[in-house]
Amino acid sequence: MAEPGPGYLHFAAAVDEAWFEQLTNEVLVYRMVQGRRVRSYKPRASGVRTEALDCMVYAYAAFLGRGGPLVLSHRKIQPAASGEAVEAPAPPPEPEPLAVKPVVRRQAVPRRGGGWVNSWR
Repeated sequence: MAEPGPGYLHFAAAVDEAWFEQLTNEVLVYRMVQGRRVRSYKPRASGVRTEALDCMVYAYAAFLGRGGPLVLSHRKIQPAASGEAVEAPAPPPEPEPLAVKPVVRRQAVPRRGGGWVNSWR
């Protein structure tokens, strides 16, 4: 992407090069396991930590778990080219609640005492 916008990652200016090295240390590798093609990630260089990548993945998963882009849909979007704020698209309408049927519980049938173990005498 050449221009900042949706889907663009913004990093603080204070982030150092070691952090970016951690973020980009793993590469995607395809291998065959039991006749199937399986995706796995291998480190580019041994001994380089990957905490930055792990934190980024966890943060993205939390963002998606909390509604993802729908969480931000109520905010105004500031385009990079012009200084005007553009209204974000309206969120989808809430679905109507389903009618809930009352739960009818049957009375518990009293258990008979005994059984063949206690009555064999």
